[in-house]
Amino acid sequence: MSKPTPLASWLKGAVRNDRDACATSRGLRRRVTRNFASAAGVLVLAGAALGVTPIRGWIPEILSSLLPPLGAIGLILLIAALCIRTRAGLIAAVLATLLVLGRLAPGVWIRRIETASPGDHRLSLLLVNAWSLNVDPESLLGFMDQQQADVTIISEPSPGIMKPLRALEGDPNFSDVLLRCPPTRGEHSWIVVRSRFPAALGPEPRDGVLECILQTPGGPVRLIACHLLSPRTPARFMLASAQVDRIIEQVDAVVGPIVIAGDFNAAPTSHLSSRVAQRTGTRRAKPLFAGGTYPANLPGPLRVAIDDALVWPGCRVVSWETLGLPGSDHLGVRMELAWPSTP
Repeated sequence: MSKPTPLASWLKGAVRNDRDACATSRGLRRRVTRNFASAAGVLVLAGAALGVTPIRGWIPEILSSLLPPLGAIGLILLIAALCIRTRAGLIAAVLATLLVLGRLAPGVWIRRIETASPGDHRLSLLLVNAWSLNVDPESLLGFMDQQQADVTIISEPSPGIMKPLRALEGDPNFSDVLLRCPPTRGEHSWIVVRSRFPAALGPEPRDGVLECILQTPGGPVRLIACHLLSPRTPARFMLASAQVDRIIEQVDAVVGPIVIAGDFNAAPTSHLSSRVAQRTGTRRAKPLFAGGTYPANLPGPLRVAIDDALVWPGCRVVSWETLGLPGSDHLGVRMELAWPSTP
């Protein structure tokens, strides 16, 4: 009986004798599978590297928002590489997973649910991307009424939603405040802020950015409602960057509580979102392990968290949850914020 041929270990590169060596190396299908896994690992590693490196550009911006799904794919490839014994694929998958975990790690302590203290001031916030093609606006309007949030931010409202909202302003029994940011043809849609507290507009709302001051029982809170353009093309990325610059300029002159909320079209890991947070001294409200909001029909780990809020230091996120929105391709977000009654 002939002895097994010495072969290099797939993991260490060391010489080994394997009785099953012929069976594991002779098939073309296995070689193709290994090559595919290695190529996939390299692609995920390249995407993760671009996503964590703060390079300004539309492709790095998209990849930075997709870091959590890339990390999940990297973990799957890591397990697959161990099963099919491909060293190159394993190394690439491990590096990609570590890059994503390193980017997410700071959020373990920063982005979490906290307990409110007795006497804290409270603010409930409902974020609704209504979708301009919504075919069930009546149900969505009823859903928003049922939530009874202190402040509701509505992005992309269809005519079926805008018409009833306008009619409410003429109702003598309607005590809420409605503020609007007009659309920009071909770029930005309507933004509507509905507040049960007195509210007044700041600078002229335009280009998907609406600033107002809420007179809450806990004192004035500056709210910037926004709908940033999705950076899916270089031109749209430049417009989204201009929106971010405008938000930062408005916050530079602000002293006191501030909330920036709406549809960011950017995950907490994105470069644009990180830039706004760093320049305004705010942090994303979404807890690290909560699911995303878009697309609504995908499982939680595969949804991107683009609907959210940035809150000021000292503000506690008491609750944060996603909600199904009738007729929308986004999930809604309801959160409750709390802050001390004394500085």
